[in-house]
Amino acid sequence: MRLILFCVVLALASVVKADNFGSFPNNSTHSSAAVAAAIANVPLTAGTVFDRSGNSNDIEVLNFGTLVYTGPINVASTLQRIRDGYFISDESDDGGYFNPTSTETSVMKLAVEPHNYYLEFMVWPSMNLSAGTYTPSNEPYPGVTFPGPMRLLIGAGGQVYFTGDHYGSDGFAADLVNPVPLILGDFNGNGHVDAADVLALEQALANLPNYQTTKGLSDAQLLTIGDLNGDGKVNNADLQALENYLIAGYGSSDPVPEPTSIALLGLGALAITARRRSR
Repeated sequence: MRLILFCVVLALASVVKADNFGSFPNNSTHSSAAVAAAIANVPLTAGTVFDRSGNSNDIEVLNFGTLVYTGPINVASTLQRIRDGYFISDESDDGGYFNPTSTETSVMKLAVEPHNYYLEFMVWPSMNLSAGTYTPSNEPYPGVTFPGPMRLLIGAGGQVYFTGDHYGSDGFAADLVNPVPLILGDFNGNGHVDAADVLALEQALANLPNYQTTKGLSDAQLLTIGDLNGDGKVNNADLQALENYLIAGYGSSDPVPEPTSIALLGLGALAITARRRSR
Protein backbone atom coordinates (compact mmCIF):
# COMPACT_ATOMS: atom_id res chain seq x y z
CA MET A 1 0.00 0.00 0.00
CA ARG A 2 2.78 2.38 0.93
CA LEU A 3 4.53 1.52 -2.31
CA ILE A 4 1.41 2.36 -4.29
CA LEU A 5 1.00 5.69 -2.48
CA PHE A 6 4.66 6.48 -3.09
CA CYS A 7 4.26 5.79 -6.80
CA VAL A 8 1.16 7.99 -6.98
CA VAL A 9 2.93 10.85 -5.21
CA LEU A 10 5.95 10.42 -7.47
CA ALA A 11 3.74 10.45 -10.56
CA LEU A 12 1.93 13.59 -9.44
CA ALA A 13 5.24 15.28 -8.67
CA SER A 14 6.48 14.51 -12.15
CA VAL A 15 3.33 16.01 -13.69
CA VAL A 16 3.75 19.39 -12.00
CA LYS A 17 7.54 19.54 -12.18
CA ALA A 18 8.68 23.04 -13.08
CA ASP A 19 11.69 23.76 -15.26
CA ASN A 20 14.02 26.69 -14.78
CA PHE A 21 14.24 29.47 -17.33
CA GLY A 22 17.61 30.01 -18.95
CA SER A 23 19.17 33.12 -20.49
CA PHE A 24 18.61 34.03 -24.13
CA PRO A 25 21.56 32.67 -26.11
CA ASN A 26 23.81 34.30 -28.67
CA ASN A 27 24.40 32.28 -31.82
CA SER A 28 23.55 32.26 -35.51
CA THR A 29 19.80 32.23 -34.79
CA HIS A 30 19.59 34.18 -31.53
CA SER A 31 20.77 37.48 -30.11
CA SER A 32 20.09 38.43 -26.50
CA ALA A 33 20.85 42.05 -27.42
CA ALA A 34 18.23 41.98 -30.18
CA VAL A 35 15.67 40.57 -27.72
CA ALA A 36 16.45 43.27 -25.16
CA ALA A 37 16.30 46.04 -27.76
CA ALA A 38 12.97 44.86 -29.21
CA ILE A 39 11.19 44.35 -25.89
CA ALA A 40 12.40 47.76 -24.72
CA ASN A 41 10.22 49.28 -27.46
CA VAL A 42 7.08 47.50 -26.24
CA PRO A 43 4.95 49.59 -23.84
CA LEU A 44 4.54 48.19 -20.34
CA THR A 45 0.77 48.44 -20.79
CA ALA A 46 0.70 46.04 -23.76
CA GLY A 47 -0.82 42.61 -23.24
CA THR A 48 -4.37 42.45 -24.54
CA VAL A 49 -4.66 40.75 -27.93
CA PHE A 50 -6.88 42.40 -30.56
CA ASP A 51 -8.08 41.06 -33.88
CA ARG A 52 -7.66 43.14 -37.04
CA SER A 53 -11.03 44.80 -36.44
CA GLY A 54 -10.04 45.95 -32.97
CA ASN A 55 -12.01 43.31 -31.03
CA SER A 56 -10.45 41.49 -28.08
CA ASN A 57 -13.10 38.89 -27.20
CA ASP A 58 -12.83 36.58 -30.22
CA ILE A 59 -9.18 35.53 -30.35
CA GLU A 60 -8.81 31.93 -31.53
CA VAL A 61 -6.31 29.20 -30.63
CA LEU A 62 -6.12 26.21 -32.97
CA ASN A 63 -4.12 23.10 -32.14
CA PHE A 64 -3.28 21.12 -35.32
CA GLY A 65 -6.46 22.36 -36.98
CA THR A 66 -8.73 21.89 -33.93
CA LEU A 67 -10.25 25.00 -32.39
CA VAL A 68 -9.51 24.75 -28.66
CA TYR A 69 -10.32 28.27 -27.49
CA THR A 70 -12.17 31.43 -28.52
CA GLY A 71 -12.21 34.47 -26.29
CA PRO A 72 -9.98 37.12 -24.75
CA ILE A 73 -6.24 36.53 -24.41
CA ASN A 74 -3.69 38.57 -22.50
CA VAL A 75 0.02 37.95 -23.01
CA ALA A 76 1.37 40.48 -20.49
CA SER A 77 3.04 37.69 -18.51
CA THR A 78 4.91 36.49 -21.61
CA LEU A 79 6.05 40.03 -22.37
CA GLN A 80 7.26 40.37 -18.78
CA ARG A 81 9.24 37.14 -18.87
CA ILE A 82 10.93 38.43 -22.05
CA ARG A 83 11.77 41.67 -20.22
CA ASP A 84 13.20 39.54 -17.43
CA GLY A 85 15.47 37.84 -19.97
CA TYR A 86 13.93 34.40 -19.37
CA PHE A 87 14.58 31.90 -22.16
CA ILE A 88 12.64 28.63 -22.49
CA SER A 89 15.78 26.59 -22.87
CA ASP A 90 14.17 23.38 -24.13
CA GLU A 91 12.54 25.24 -27.04
CA SER A 92 15.28 26.41 -29.37
CA ASP A 93 12.97 28.71 -31.37
CA ASP A 94 12.14 30.81 -28.31
CA GLY A 95 13.67 34.25 -28.81
CA GLY A 96 15.05 33.26 -32.20
CA TYR A 97 14.83 35.26 -35.41
CA PHE A 98 11.63 34.70 -37.38
CA ASN A 99 11.98 35.40 -41.10
CA PRO A 100 8.58 34.77 -42.71
CA THR A 101 8.22 33.59 -46.27
CA SER A 102 6.39 35.84 -48.72
CA THR A 103 3.29 33.65 -48.27
CA GLU A 104 3.44 33.89 -44.49
CA THR A 105 3.99 37.64 -44.68
CA SER A 106 0.89 38.01 -46.85
CA VAL A 107 -1.32 35.71 -44.76
CA MET A 108 -0.20 37.27 -41.50
CA LYS A 109 -0.45 40.79 -42.94
CA LEU A 110 3.00 41.64 -41.66
CA ALA A 111 4.98 44.57 -42.97
CA VAL A 112 7.89 43.47 -45.14
CA GLU A 113 10.95 44.15 -43.05
CA PRO A 114 14.70 43.46 -43.29
CA HIS A 115 16.17 40.05 -42.49
CA ASN A 116 16.12 39.19 -38.76
CA TYR A 117 13.66 42.01 -37.98
CA TYR A 118 11.11 39.76 -36.22
CA LEU A 119 11.70 37.54 -33.18
CA GLU A 120 9.57 34.55 -32.16
CA PHE A 121 8.60 33.65 -28.59
CA MET A 122 6.62 30.81 -27.02
CA VAL A 123 3.43 31.71 -25.15
CA TRP A 124 2.89 29.40 -22.20
CA PRO A 125 0.62 30.45 -19.31
CA SER A 126 2.09 28.10 -16.68
CA MET A 127 4.91 30.31 -15.43
CA ASN A 128 6.20 31.54 -12.08
CA LEU A 129 8.23 34.62 -12.90
CA SER A 130 9.14 35.24 -9.27
CA ALA A 131 10.72 31.80 -9.06
CA GLY A 132 12.02 31.91 -12.62
CA THR A 133 10.26 28.67 -13.62
CA TYR A 134 7.67 27.35 -16.06
CA THR A 135 5.69 24.11 -16.08
CA PRO A 136 5.54 22.32 -19.47
CA SER A 137 3.14 19.62 -18.27
CA ASN A 138 0.25 21.99 -17.41
CA GLU A 139 -2.16 22.15 -20.35
CA PRO A 140 -3.62 25.65 -20.88
CA TYR A 141 -6.44 24.23 -23.05
CA PRO A 142 -7.70 20.65 -23.45
CA GLY A 143 -5.35 18.61 -25.61
CA VAL A 144 -2.73 21.37 -25.96
CA THR A 145 0.65 20.15 -24.80
CA PHE A 146 3.84 22.13 -24.49
CA PRO A 147 4.97 24.17 -26.38
CA GLY A 148 1.51 24.62 -27.90
CA PRO A 149 0.37 26.58 -30.95
CA MET A 150 0.66 30.07 -29.43
CA ARG A 151 3.50 32.42 -30.33
CA LEU A 152 4.42 36.07 -30.09
CA LEU A 153 6.22 37.84 -32.90
CA ILE A 154 8.01 41.00 -31.83
CA GLY A 155 9.51 43.40 -34.33
CA ALA A 156 12.63 45.42 -33.70
CA GLY A 157 10.46 48.53 -33.59
CA GLY A 158 8.24 47.12 -30.84
CA GLN A 159 5.40 45.72 -32.96
CA VAL A 160 3.84 42.71 -31.24
CA TYR A 161 1.72 40.05 -32.93
CA PHE A 162 0.00 37.00 -31.42
CA THR A 163 -0.44 33.83 -33.45
CA GLY A 164 -2.84 31.25 -32.13
CA ASP A 165 -2.35 28.80 -34.99
CA HIS A 166 1.38 28.18 -35.25
CA TYR A 167 0.80 24.82 -36.91
CA GLY A 168 -1.65 26.12 -39.50
CA SER A 169 -1.00 24.70 -42.94
CA ASP A 170 -1.81 28.01 -44.65
CA GLY A 171 0.30 30.20 -42.40
CA PHE A 172 -0.63 32.02 -39.22
CA ALA A 173 -3.50 34.25 -38.25
CA ALA A 174 -1.65 37.18 -36.69
CA ASP A 175 -3.51 39.35 -34.19
CA LEU A 176 -2.23 42.62 -32.77
CA VAL A 177 -1.03 42.86 -29.19
CA ASN A 178 0.39 46.35 -29.36
CA PRO A 179 -1.27 48.05 -32.32
CA VAL A 180 0.83 50.97 -33.52
CA PRO A 181 -1.45 54.03 -33.68
CA LEU A 182 -2.33 55.14 -37.20
CA ILE A 183 -0.40 58.36 -37.75
CA LEU A 184 -0.65 60.58 -40.80
CA GLY A 185 2.53 60.08 -42.81
CA ASP A 186 3.74 56.98 -40.93
CA PHE A 187 3.90 54.64 -43.91
CA ASN A 188 6.34 52.13 -42.43
CA GLY A 189 4.22 51.79 -39.28
CA ASN A 190 6.96 52.32 -36.70
CA GLY A 191 5.28 55.19 -34.87
CA HIS A 192 7.61 57.83 -36.35
CA VAL A 193 7.18 60.24 -39.24
CA ASP A 194 10.61 60.67 -40.80
CA ALA A 195 12.66 60.23 -43.97
CA ALA A 196 12.18 56.46 -43.92
CA ASP A 197 8.49 57.02 -44.60
CA VAL A 198 9.30 58.69 -47.92
CA LEU A 199 10.84 55.46 -49.20
CA ALA A 200 7.99 53.45 -47.67
CA LEU A 201 5.43 55.64 -49.45
CA GLU A 202 7.29 55.34 -52.76
CA GLN A 203 7.21 51.56 -52.42
CA ALA A 204 3.54 51.62 -51.39
CA LEU A 205 2.55 53.71 -54.41
CA ALA A 206 4.16 51.14 -56.70
CA ASN A 207 1.41 48.71 -55.65
CA LEU A 208 -1.04 50.41 -53.32
CA PRO A 209 -3.54 47.50 -53.09
CA ASN A 210 -0.72 45.17 -52.05
CA TYR A 211 0.48 47.68 -49.44
CA GLN A 212 -3.04 47.98 -48.06
CA THR A 213 -3.47 44.20 -47.88
CA THR A 214 -0.05 43.63 -46.32
CA LYS A 215 -0.72 46.24 -43.64
CA GLY A 216 -4.28 45.00 -43.08
CA LEU A 217 -5.69 48.50 -43.63
CA SER A 218 -9.26 49.38 -44.45
CA ASP A 219 -9.89 52.13 -47.01
CA ALA A 220 -10.53 54.60 -44.19
CA GLN A 221 -7.35 53.57 -42.37
CA LEU A 222 -5.31 53.97 -45.55
CA LEU A 223 -6.58 57.54 -45.86
CA THR A 224 -5.77 58.18 -42.20
CA ILE A 225 -2.15 57.32 -42.91
CA GLY A 226 -1.74 58.53 -46.47
CA ASP A 227 -4.04 61.40 -47.39
CA LEU A 228 -1.59 64.18 -46.57
CA ASN A 229 -3.09 66.81 -48.85
CA GLY A 230 -6.69 66.15 -47.82
CA ASP A 231 -8.07 65.36 -51.27
CA GLY A 232 -9.54 61.98 -50.28
CA LYS A 233 -6.93 60.01 -52.23
CA VAL A 234 -3.49 58.48 -51.70
CA ASN A 235 -1.25 59.20 -54.67
CA ASN A 236 1.92 60.94 -55.80
CA ALA A 237 0.66 64.28 -54.58
CA ASP A 238 0.85 62.94 -51.04
CA LEU A 239 4.45 61.93 -51.63
CA GLN A 240 5.38 65.52 -52.44
CA ALA A 241 3.37 66.75 -49.44
CA LEU A 242 5.28 64.38 -47.15
CA GLU A 243 8.64 65.50 -48.53
CA ASN A 244 7.75 69.16 -48.04
CA TYR A 245 6.50 68.46 -44.54
CA LEU A 246 9.80 66.85 -43.58
CA ILE A 247 11.85 69.59 -45.24
CA ALA A 248 9.93 72.08 -43.11
CA GLY A 249 11.24 70.26 -40.03
CA TYR A 250 8.03 68.73 -38.78
CA GLY A 251 9.32 65.14 -38.62
CA SER A 252 8.83 63.29 -35.34
CA SER A 253 11.57 61.89 -33.12
CA ASP A 254 9.19 60.61 -30.47
CA PRO A 255 7.54 57.17 -30.86
CA VAL A 256 4.14 58.84 -31.18
CA PRO A 257 3.88 62.50 -32.28
CA GLU A 258 1.95 64.84 -30.05
CA PRO A 259 -1.54 65.71 -31.29
CA THR A 260 -0.32 69.21 -32.19
CA SER A 261 2.33 67.66 -34.44
CA ILE A 262 -0.27 65.59 -36.21
CA ALA A 263 -2.40 68.71 -36.71
CA LEU A 264 0.61 70.59 -38.07
CA LEU A 265 1.20 67.79 -40.55
CA GLY A 266 -2.32 68.07 -41.92
CA LEU A 267 -2.29 71.88 -41.91
CA GLY A 268 1.16 71.98 -43.49
CA ALA A 269 0.10 69.66 -46.27
CA LEU A 270 -3.03 71.70 -46.95
CA ALA A 271 -1.03 74.91 -46.94
CA ILE A 272 1.41 73.46 -49.45
CA THR A 273 -1.47 72.45 -51.69
CA ALA A 274 -3.06 75.89 -51.40
CA ARG A 275 0.19 77.61 -52.37
CA ARG A 276 0.53 75.36 -55.41
CA ARG A 277 -3.02 76.12 -56.55
CA SER A 278 -2.49 79.84 -56.11
CA ARG A 279 0.55 79.63 -58.38
